[in-house]
Amino acid sequence: KEQERLDQNRSVVEQAIGELQKIAKSSAFAIPKIVYIPEDDVERYCYKQTQVWIESIMRYDGIWWGFQDHTYVEHYGGYIDWYWKEAAPEKLRLQLLSNQSDVERQMKRKKFQQRIIRFWKKGGQFTATLWVNGDYVVMISTRQKPYYLIEIHDALLAHNLREMCKGIWKEMG
Repeated sequence: KEQERLDQNRSVVEQAIGELQKIAKSSAFAIPKIVYIPEDDVERYCYKQTQVWIESIMRYDGIWWGFQDHTYVEHYGGYIDWYWKEAAPEKLRLQLLSNQSDVERQMKRKKFQQRIIRFWKKGGQFTATLWVNGDYVVMISTRQKPYYLIEIHDALLAHNLREMCKGIWKEMG
């Protein structure tokens, strides 16, 4: 009798495993991947991930969304110049909200037509940078040392942040 009960339980468990595997295969859920990059590697990581981010952005609306603390421009202006001169596809646009700063005004004079920055008066002072690059959410802290970058590869979170950015951008006209 005990053997029969064990066989019956084993059968139920095997059926459950089969059903759970079907659900897992059909589900769009993916476990988010999180990467932490310390100060010494932030710029190198941005160069390394550029093509990955571009491909992910272009699968959606072709817009690099987010907001930035102006200190990112102060510390990584070389990456920004390189990106818009050598890496950015013609159809990609950047639409960021930012702090008002002299550094950002100087960057605007370089006339990267695809790089659109708006100063959001209702937003207060941004103290970090957040980008929505397709399925990637990238957060960069450059206001105080040590600087760092955190990248989250999560389509669901990125989608919601992109929708929020679109809404704010649209309200600003």
